[in-house]
Amino acid sequence: MKIKLWDKIIIALLLVISFIPYLFLKMLMPSDYDMIYARITIQGKLYKEIPLTGQVKQKEFIIDTGHGINKAVIENEAITITEADCPDEICTQTGFIDKPGQSITCLPHKLHIEIVGKSLDSTEKDEDIIDVNAY
Repeated sequence: MKIKLWDKIIIALLLVISFIPYLFLKMLMPSDYDMIYARITIQGKLYKEIPLTGQVKQKEFIIDTGHGINKAVIENEAITITEADCPDEICTQTGFIDKPGQSITCLPHKLHIEIVGKSLDSTEKDEDIIDVNAY
């Protein structure tokens, strides 16, 4: 079967169209944040918000959700789950996340870690932000 001119045009058009969602999302997501945070929620409720900006040395801490225990590690302005006592341990396979919009979820423990970015002119209160050096 021979590829005709219109087949090539349709393939090229579909390739161009396939990049539209990427470009659209790239325009919507600002990348010039002053601070990057890891927002940790358990059962949809805020547990901790930890600043990642400036966190270069490795820091480890335990998250006890009441449904199980997860061990989180912060290093090089990124966070990951290294250990979990859930049966599937999918959350440990995600690796480090460091860009706003990325997330790690442990469904058995009802744990969600999301990276969020904030500008200095943000009006959110800083009282929910936990200093990771306190661990």
